[in-house]
Amino acid sequence: MKVQEYIGIVEFPNSNNDLDTWDIIKEDGKLFYGTGCNVGFIKHGYMLIDPDFDIDDNLTELLNNLEAMAVTGSVDNLSNELVEIITYEGGL
Repeated sequence: MKVQEYIGIVEFPNSNNDLDTWDIIKEDGKLFYGTGCNVGFIKHGYMLIDPDFDIDDNLTELLNNLEAMAVTGSVDNLSNELVEIITYEGGL
């Protein structure tokens, strides 16, 4: 059984000076970023959690990677492909 933990929302400016907003979920050794919607959560990509660091350090790295991806379009240690759509009864 997958154990999911909703972490929260991150928001930062992209190269167009618009705001990129991502919901973050922790699941099975990964930090997923995506968007919530009326049917659930769309996983857009993820970063592997480094077990040698605490969750705050991993979240800081994820945020730095997402900010870099917003400017450059890709980051080496960040998957940026549609992973999965999780549907929930009753939403997030």
